[in-house]
Formats: sequence, structure tokens, C-alpha cells
Amino acid sequence: MQEMLARRSELAANCGRIALFETGETQGFACVLNVCPQQQTINSCTANTADFFDLEPTDLIGQPLGSLFQGQLERLVKHQHPLTPRPKVVFEALSHKGDAYHVGLSMNPEQLQIEIEPATSSSISDTHRQSLLLAPIRVEQLRTFKSLLRAHCERLEQIVPFERVLVFQFHDDWSGSVVLERNTTGDPDYMGLRFPASDVPENARQHYRYLPSRMILNDGRETTSIVGQGSHPKADVRYLHSRACATTHLSYLTNMKVTTAFSCSIAQNLVRPQDLWGLVSFHSKKRVHIDLRDRMACEAITRSLSLQAQNFRINERMQLHENFESHALLTIMGRGYKEPIPDLPDRLLTRAMEQLDAAGAALVQRDRIRLHGKTPQESDVRRVLAAILAGEWCGEGSVFGHDRICDLVPEGIDYSDVAAGVMATSTQRLSRVEETNAPVLLFFRPSQEATVLWAGRNDEFETTHTDDGLEVISPRVSFEAWKEERKHCCKAWSSVERYLAIMWGKKLINLELF
Repeated sequence: MQEMLARRSELAANCGRIALFETGETQGFACVLNVCPQQQTINSCTANTADFFDLEPTDLIGQPLGSLFQGQLERLVKHQHPLTPRPKVVFEALSHKGDAYHVGLSMNPEQLQIEIEPATSSSISDTHRQSLLLAPIRVEQLRTFKSLLRAHCERLEQIVPFERVLVFQFHDDWSGSVVLERNTTGDPDYMGLRFPASDVPENARQHYRYLPSRMILNDGRETTSIVGQGSHPKADVRYLHSRACATTHLSYLTNMKVTTAFSCSIAQNLVRPQDLWGLVSFHSKKRVHIDLRDRMACEAITRSLSLQAQNFRINERMQLHENFESHALLTIMGRGYKEPIPDLPDRLLTRAMEQLDAAGAALVQRDRIRLHGKTPQESDVRRVLAAILAGEWCGEGSVFGHDRICDLVPEGIDYSDVAAGVMATSTQRLSRVEETNAPVLLFFRPSQEATVLWAGRNDEFETTHTDDGLEVISPRVSFEAWKEERKHCCKAWSSVERYLAIMWGKKLINLELF
């Protein structure tokens, strides 16, 4: 069992190492020009330029930008100066020989990329699109978080009327579950099913940290490469909406019977959009090119969703915070004791464990550790913490919860009867704990068997090799619901318990209870 878990963990990590950004390949629905910002000349371009404006790459490379679109491109670029260190993307509509095009600019001091795609017919009118963007969704009339998701999805569906739309929420370990779905494909629903982290690996999630939306046309058409780079800087495709997709992911979509996939990211916090909460995904069995105006409208609506979801969580936490401050902690601390209370640390940790339904707790800072209740051995606690600090996890940064420790450290099976699940919190983002030497508070729960519905079997897997020889998990052929009687795991940590853990962590860590 330990060997199988370790093997799956290794292969899942490899899925996140598949080269995506380095390929220099793009999808054929757009062409790309790479321009020197200083000279305003075209250094390189995709091989499909003739499909758009009857000019081969050899006719374009080395030419001034003003030679295209009657100088419209050059004027657009000059209007966007000065270039900023962080690339930004702007969109404009231009015309060439009577045809309309949408143009995207990705700009930084070293490279200017121009992405051009034909303007296509939209499923809605400009007036309707504008009304969807401007009409407010009144949060005060929505009683639940799911009703907030549903209200935004109803707007998105008016712009992208695909056969299936689903909201996918990431868990702390980057696996995820479908929490909302509308399905008219005739195929089984995914609602409530859980997908392993290897289905949306790190390299795929990375895309949404650069661009908030992604359209993939899985229609068998070949991708196009960037030619003529020569001695110029290699083209950076991270900020291109038409960036090509890895073949393993295309196989995955084929197995899901998806020809066109479009998704927008939902952020935990708009200040840090790289902290993903989940995705809104649209699937169609047909080839459907979504016009750039519609894709940008969907991005705006999901940004609104991210903001309102954040406000929802803030309001929920304000109520929790009021209850927390009036609870037993202040009763213990607020009596004005003048003499030290010998058992104060244990009393506080016990109260925290009661609220979080935990059996044990540990406070760790470098070489210092304090154990309370039922916990693994000190050396095992340190191994679990090391695995948490070394990982790239979903969530809010200062808290991490996992219902199965043996997924983090395979030897966790040996003490799952005492500690099968863990939740960790600190006053710093967990990714900065080793740098700042901040203490970490951990809570443990014992084993409790659970049932998990997976999208396809999760107890067996086949492997394949990428073009560069990396061994990865093969895309599943079936996504039929499969029930796992999950052992060596604990009851899942709720969102309320996560926030309580953050509050207890701030109180207890600041007291230095070593």
C-alpha cells in the first residue's frame, strides 16, 4: 500500500512537469507576431500567417509593424506605451481588407507579442452582453454560496451556451470536486464527483495564473509553430490565449467526449489571483469558436464572482470571529490573573481541539515542539510538517487541511489510528514558514472510514511517456462514478474549522506556549 501511494504521488508530480510553456506551439485559431519593442519590427511569427492576411512568414519577418493593418497596429502599440515590467494584455478590433480582427497585445520591456484572430459571430448582441456585465447581482438576496455560484453561471451560460457547464472547486491537495453542474449532453453527470490532482496538474493550473481564461479546440487540427526566431529572444507563450495544449490533456478531453473546452478561473482573493478557488468550465461535443469579446465578458463575470465570493467568506468569518472572541478563550484569559497559570497552555490547546473536533495538537518551531493529546511521535510530526511546507497547495496560504496523512507521507498508514488527518496553520503563509522561522500549529484527527465518489477508478492507473521521456499517469478512459471505501483517513475539515484554526493559531502562537 505504501509503495502504491508513493508511486502514484511520483507520477502525479510528473504530470505537473510536462513542458507546456516551452513548446512555442499555438492553436491555429490565431496567429502571433513577436515584435522588438524598440525597433517596432517583426522578429518572428507563427507559421499560419497566410491563413489570416495572405502573407507568408518570410514576407513578415524583418518588416516594420506599420506595414500591417494600414498602420493601425503601430498606432495601437504606441498608444499603450510605456511598457511595464509585468506583461499586460489589451484587446482592440481592427480591420484588414474588409475583414474584422481582434488583436491582443502582451507587452513587457523585452518582448511585444501580438495575437490576431478573426472576429466571429457572437451568440448574443453587444447590447445584451453589456447588460449582463453591468446589471448587478444583489448578494443580499442570495442566502447561500451555491446560489451565488448559480446566479453567475446563469449569466455565463447566456454567453457560452454549451451542453455542459460545471463549477469545479479545488481541495487543499489540488484534487477537486464538481459542486454545481448543468448537463444536457445525454452523458452521465459529474456533480459531486471528485477528480484527482493529476487531472489538473501544476503546469495546467499555472496557465490561470497568467491568463484567467482558456479555450481549447480539440478537433484534431495541427498546432502551428513560431518560426524565424533566430538570435532573437525565444517567444514566451505564457500570455497567449492561443497557446497550444499538451497532447496528454487533449487525450483526456477526447476521453471525456469534449471537442471544445472553455474555462475561467475563480480566485480565492483578487489581490492574489494566483490563489485559485476553482474553475467554471464549459464543454461541447462540437467545435465552437468563442468570439474574443465573449471570452473577455466571461472573464469579467468570473472576476465579479471571485469578488462576491470573497465578500461572502468575509461576512461568514465576521460572525465566526464574534463568537470566537466571546468564547472560552477570553474567559480563560480575561480574568486578570496576576500569577502565571501553570496549565494554561494545555487548557488552551484542549479548548481549541474541542472546537475543531481534533484528538491532538502540536506546536512546532524549528527545534522546539509541544505535543498535546493524541499525536504521532515527534519525529513523525516533523516529517508531516516538512511534507506540508514542501508542497504547493491550494487554499489561503496560512492554513492547510488534509484528510489523509498517508498521501503526504506514506508511513502515515502506521499511525492512522491516532492521526489520520492533519490541519496546519501559522501566522505567515505556510510557503514562507521556513524563511521566517514562524511557529506552526497542527491539529490531528484519528482514522474514520469514509466513502468518496471519484470520476473514474482511482485505485489503479496506467502510465505513458511524454515526448521528452517523462513517465506520467495516462489519461483515464472512463469517468464513470466509482465508489472508494476510503481507509486511513479522517472526517474532512470544513471551511468553518479552517477559519477557526486560523484564529486559534494567531492566539496560541502569539502566546509562545513552548
